[in-house]
Amino acid sequence: MGIGLYSLRHSFATRLDKLGVSTKDIQDLLGHANASTTLNSYTHSDTDSQRGALDTLEEALLAKIGKLGIAEEVVRPFFVRSVRSIAEFCSAFPARSHT
Repeated sequence: MGIGLYSLRHSFATRLDKLGVSTKDIQDLLGHANASTTLNSYTHSDTDSQRGALDTLEEALLAKIGKLGIAEEVVRPFFVRSVRSIAEFCSAFPARSHT
């Protein structure tokens, strides 16, 4: 079983997105008329990106807690588990349209 043309296009778009290439540039490179096609059909999230997003959220929230005078080492173990649990909870429900 080989890799098809569309698999290569999806991988190409996703890698460019992860490297920080603008959506407009990726759209033009793929020949899409609309950026929504590029974003919704050709770029994909990966586990490392999702983990990085959660790490960013954790660090931002821990910084806010630190400003309240609460020691980070006291709350970090509980807090990290809580953020991960919230993410798992949210991913258990299908997305719905907000139009």
